[in-house]
Amino acid sequence: MFALKLALRPWKLQPLSQFLTFLTLATMLLLAGFFGSLAISLPELRHRLEGDHVASVFLDPALEASHLTPIRDQINLSLGSSAVSVDFVDSDAFLESIQATQPELVKEVAALGAEKDWVTPKFFSLRGTLTEKMIEKLREIPGVEAVAYSAKRFKPILENLLAIEWLSRALFAAILLGMVAILTLLGRLNASIFQDAELIVAQMGGSVNQARFPARLNPVLLAGGAGLVSAGLFYKLNPWFSAKMASLSPFLQGMGSVGQPPVVALFALGLAIGVLAFLFSPGAGMPTR
Repeated sequence: MFALKLALRPWKLQPLSQFLTFLTLATMLLLAGFFGSLAISLPELRHRLEGDHVASVFLDPALEASHLTPIRDQINLSLGSSAVSVDFVDSDAFLESIQATQPELVKEVAALGAEKDWVTPKFFSLRGTLTEKMIEKLREIPGVEAVAYSAKRFKPILENLLAIEWLSRALFAAILLGMVAILTLLGRLNASIFQDAELIVAQMGGSVNQARFPARLNPVLLAGGAGLVSAGLFYKLNPWFSAKMASLSPFLQGMGSVGQPPVVALFALGLAIGVLAFLFSPGAGMPTR
């Protein structure tokens, strides 16, 4: 208890510097939580996109309805055992899909009656794990006019996600190093405050390590308290952060459901940084008895 009182002595003598340091540490830990959540979530989202391709197998407009089943069978044969959903989209389904974005166009095409089948595409919509080899096989099926494949279209997006992922890791590491540097510098600034405390402990018969313990305990208390506050803020703000990230791109939808760091991890992280600063905290000098 006596060591705890001595460790909190800077709060009494220099409250402003201690409070500003505490506020800075809490803010940095909160940012570390957000960057950490990105570094954890983005790889899973990227792998999900890599394994979730979309292809549209467009059919010859002159193709008769009786040929649809044989073509579907050949598509399934080309896909093998891959987990791919195959759905046929006729003219009515296609017009329904664009109703929200092109209502006037839908009215004009629907007014054509039976002739609308000649101006609207008929295709099989495929979604799942697709490869270039499968796409080539699909293009060779008789009655298939063209195949649109999403892999090349998604490639720049995947590269951007990978870049953001590495940037998040770098910023996360930089924040942690910055926190250790701040606590180490604060320890040097507090050295003069703890000099008398070290002398008192030494005169009471304490060892050098015992005399320096309050000075080294100070960053642990600061970082641990900052970790507790940032954990509470992260718990409140993380849903908002996930929603904002999802609003940037539909590819970031569901980021909040991917493995997010537990809130207690921020408190543990702050405590761990405090312990690291504890190990590097300088003493005020060798106490004399």
